[in-house]
Amino acid sequence: MKINLSASKRPEEFKKLIDDIPRRVQNVGRELGRAFSTKVQKEVTKRLMGHGGWVKIYREAIFYRETSEGDEWAVAGLVRDNNLFKYPAETSLASFTATGQGIWLSEYNPWPIDVIPSATYKGTKIVVRAAPESEVQALRAARLANLPALLSELAARGIQVDPTGDTLPDVPNGVFADIAYLAKRLELGYPGFPRLPHWGTTAGIASSQGNRWLSTPTTLRLVENALKGEEPGTVVQLSKAEASELARLRSAAWS
Repeated sequence: MKINLSASKRPEEFKKLIDDIPRRVQNVGRELGRAFSTKVQKEVTKRLMGHGGWVKIYREAIFYRETSEGDEWAVAGLVRDNNLFKYPAETSLASFTATGQGIWLSEYNPWPIDVIPSATYKGTKIVVRAAPESEVQALRAARLANLPALLSELAARGIQVDPTGDTLPDVPNGVFADIAYLAKRLELGYPGFPRLPHWGTTAGIASSQGNRWLSTPTTLRLVENALKGEEPGTVVQLSKAEASELARLRSAAWS
C-alpha cells in the first residue's frame, strides 16, 4: 500500500496530493473501523441465533452505525419501530414520555402493551423494554384496576378511546425498543430469559484475532483504494447529537 509521489508530477499536482493526504488517512481509518465493526457484529449476532421473542428483536437490531466524523462506531441503544405490537405482550413493558398526550399515561408507567387504551397519542414517545413475565402479569392487574378512572380522564382531555379495543394504540412520534437494557441482562442473566454471553465473548475473540480480521484481501483492497483517494461507500450513520438525544429519551421514559 502506498501513495505515489512520482517526481513527474507538476508542482500544483504535488501540492494538491499533499493537501489531500489527511482526508485519505482519515478514510483508511474509516475502512479499518468498518471492517472491525462488521466482524464484531457478526460474532455477536451468531451467539444469539436460535432464539425468538425479544432475543430475536435484539439480534436483528444489532448493526453498527458510524458517526458523521467517521471516527467512532457503535450500536444504537434505542431502535425505532412504530409497530408497538411486534413486541411480545407477555414479556414487554412500555413507558410514555411525560409530553403531549402521553403525559396522563406516563403517571402510570410502565404499561403492559396489551392494556394501553386504544387511542392516538400525539406529542409523546414510547420506550419498550423486555421484562420477566411475572412482572408483566402483576402490572397488568394493577393497570386494569386503574383503567376506568384513566379512561374517564382521557375522555375529559378530548382523547378519543376506542371502547371496543379493535384498533391499536397509535404513537405517531415513535415507539423505540430499548435494546441496550436487554443487552446487559442477556450477558449476565435475567429472570425468564436465557443467559447468552455475547459481547464479552466477542471482546475476547477480537483481542486475539483483531489483526487477522483487518488483514483480509477485501479490507486490504479497500485500504489501498482509500490511499489512492477513493471515498468509502456510504453506511448507516448516527451523529453524536442523535446519540445524545436517544440517551435523553431513554432517561425521560424510564426515569
